[in-house]
Amino acid sequence: MKTQEREDNDFVYDFTSHRILWMFALVHKSPLFRLANYGYLGILFGLHGYFLILAVVTISTIQIKELAVAASLFVWIALVNVGLLVSRYSSNGCLEDALGQFQSGVFSYPTREGEDPRGAVTRRVLQVRRVVSYFNKFCYFSGSLNTYFIPFLAYLKMNPSTVDLSQFPLNPYLPLPLVTPFRTDNLPGYLAALFFESLFMAILWITYMGHQEIFVSVSLQLCGQLELLSESLESLESRARSLLHLPPELPSDEELYSRPDFQRAMYICFRENVLHHRAIIRLYNQVLPYMESATFFIVFGFSFLMAVETFIYLQNPQENVPMLFFLASDLVGLLVMMSAGQMLGDKSLELANVLYSTPWTSCDSKFKSMLLIELIRSQQPLVVKARFFSVEVNLETFADIVSAGYKMVNVLR
Repeated sequence: MKTQEREDNDFVYDFTSHRILWMFALVHKSPLFRLANYGYLGILFGLHGYFLILAVVTISTIQIKELAVAASLFVWIALVNVGLLVSRYSSNGCLEDALGQFQSGVFSYPTREGEDPRGAVTRRVLQVRRVVSYFNKFCYFSGSLNTYFIPFLAYLKMNPSTVDLSQFPLNPYLPLPLVTPFRTDNLPGYLAALFFESLFMAILWITYMGHQEIFVSVSLQLCGQLELLSESLESLESRARSLLHLPPELPSDEELYSRPDFQRAMYICFRENVLHHRAIIRLYNQVLPYMESATFFIVFGFSFLMAVETFIYLQNPQENVPMLFFLASDLVGLLVMMSAGQMLGDKSLELANVLYSTPWTSCDSKFKSMLLIELIRSQQPLVVKARFFSVEVNLETFADIVSAGYKMVNVLR
């Protein structure tokens, strides 16, 4: 029983299994859990509202250019984060159905004895686990370093005789350049501000990581299904032989393809591939609204985020070293998502070549007609675009975002 559970876990990646991402857990039917889930969401939005007010007050009261730009950064990123939370909760149904389809295998093939047709899917699930694990560890390290250790060590090394925090418009030893409703030039006030700002930063990191985990896992598992379909098409003739219980040593010649029963077997096996392809497209269309919404907020929100982080660092490189870690984390996370989108588009386009490599020249007209329809369908790649914009999730867009961020830095300077 445990062996079967382990095999099932290798076959599907459950993106709701991490309890640290409670805000992304599906709302179960239990009324108590649902009430706790919505209460948790209310606390998140309340904390976002609190820091939005602080950022607006900071912008309206501080006239220093660098600090005003820094405060506007958190207005923007908080709004982006709220948008990500809303898009996630509005997609509970489609993601829950998609996870159920992944767990059921999307489409099942009759297999031969000793053959495991799920190898491609399993490889993708293991790849998702590695990508998510490495990225989350990097985010935990970078976020903890920037939010806790660097500001607190700088505060402990501060010489009170030479630095009077009461003269600063903002406390430079806090992770967020925002005014606070209480004094932070004493240790209790500083620790209280550090606690609330750390909590807010943790929510930002968890939100971003949660969306990255869902996006990457869905994209790569769709890639696994496409690879499974390609492997099945490549073994089309052997599947037809197995259906008729023909010996594998029987040569593939005109005599074999002249048999009506073999032509029928080829048609039946290819129809299974067609149904599998349609199931993949339905699953893709089901999760596409969520992926487009998440892409919209992440691409446009974090483009501005990285530009402002670069701008803040360039103002004072020695004092703003943490911004480099924030920038590196954003770049790595965005690159992972763009690579997953690129891979999904490439795998869907490769399907046309696999279809054309089937022995269609030796098959009957029914097979050729169905193949022609599949070739036309395979010409439309499975791409993800940002909602309201025709910006695709691929490596070319990643390069454009980096270029746009560089241009924004020059404008802000």
